Amino acid sequence: MKKFLLVFILFAISCKVNCSTISTCVYYDGYWGKWSTVNIGIIGNYSTMTLYNQKYHPSLYNFKFTITNYRIPTKDEQKQLIKSNRWIEYEGFVEYYIIDDYMTIKEIFKKFNWPAICPALHKVEEGQTPCLKRTVKATIRIQPYKDHPKRYNIIFEDVMFGIDLEDSHF
Repeated sequence: MKKFLLVFILFAISCKVNCSTISTCVYYDGYWGKWSTVNIGIIGNYSTMTLYNQKYHPSLYNFKFTITNYRIPTKDEQKQLIKSNRWIEYEGFVEYYIIDDYMTIKEIFKKFNWPAICPALHKVEEGQTPCLKRTVKATIRIQPYKDHPKRYNIIFEDVMFGIDLEDSHF
């Protein structure tokens, strides 16, 4: 029984590090879609995050964003932002993969339950390589917070990608 408990605890610890449950939502053509909860690998920190399918190596990521001018607000700034519900806005960039059939992020969002399914990874499974990694400028907004960032809106290429880390072990 002790061995079973030890194995279970080790599994739970490793899963907490590698497994995260996040909610995502996509905005395009003037509308937000519904929030979807996905189990996905996340590595990084609050200013740069890489989302990947745990079936694959993290270098085959679905989506990555980096904030280039990140700074943590002071306590007074945090209080003021929370009181006014004004999101903190940063500059940065996003990286994602496209394939021949889906050449824009909007086409990918319309077709796939993304980021849980990445169309470029279907090519990897077939022994082919993804067509192209896109790196584009983005505006990243973070909802005001007390302890750590929980909600992001990432705006790029005529879409907005919402990430909610509320239930994440990140």
